[in-house]
Amino acid sequence: AVLGKLCFCIQNSTFYLPEHVLSDEEILQIVDFMEKRDYSVIKENKTVQQYASADENVSEKGALEIAKQTVANIFKIDASDASYKIEFDKSSSYYINLDDKEWKFDVSVEVDSDNGMVNRISLDYKDVEECISGIKVQKNKFVQYGSEIIEICNKIGLYNGIKKIRLSYNYLEDGTLNQGTVKYIVEYDDGSGYVLLYSVAADNLYDIYYIPIIEQYKKYEKQKSKVNKKNGIFKEKMVVWTK
Repeated sequence: AVLGKLCFCIQNSTFYLPEHVLSDEEILQIVDFMEKRDYSVIKENKTVQQYASADENVSEKGALEIAKQTVANIFKIDASDASYKIEFDKSSSYYINLDDKEWKFDVSVEVDSDNGMVNRISLDYKDVEECISGIKVQKNKFVQYGSEIIEICNKIGLYNGIKKIRLSYNYLEDGTLNQGTVKYIVEYDDGSGYVLLYSVAADNLYDIYYIPIIEQYKKYEKQKSKVNKKNGIFKEKMVVWTK
């Protein structure tokens, strides 16, 4: 450990805290680390159990078709002729990059090779910055977009088992969004969930990712909100759909 510094020891999995009161930044470091570690452990355990047969269940061609069909359904575009690059990693996932000159974005899709589940969809818009400041809060619009989230979940086979859908956004005292984005959290009966991030500037989603244990994610969000509030960043949240 380094004297006076927040440190984590890999050998005994222990945080060593400085003598001074932890700053907001140091608290966030711990929260971020614990969330990433918990997610990594879940992924690693899954890999140990499934890796032997991972490449036998969903082929590279099958994963590509899943990625193309998912992107086509969500964003209402033709992905059949999109150019692509595919990588396979030790966590038993295919990482598929899709591009088409007619699209407004490039997209990366993570597909689980064991069951074909889409773990993440990330977009990089070509002419629009996804996260920008100075955008006024449009609460009614954000609530109405919740119906679009339901439609998307239905189109890509993620409707069954939905418990509730919540939206949240961070805003400043002047009534503008902190980063110009809105978060939609889909919770399922089995305790898992999906997070869908909406960019107001792009007027579309730009990131979708799977959460294995939604309660852990909610605890992380709660802690982060406390720190943000001290720095003048406030949070609005509400349920937009429940079964």
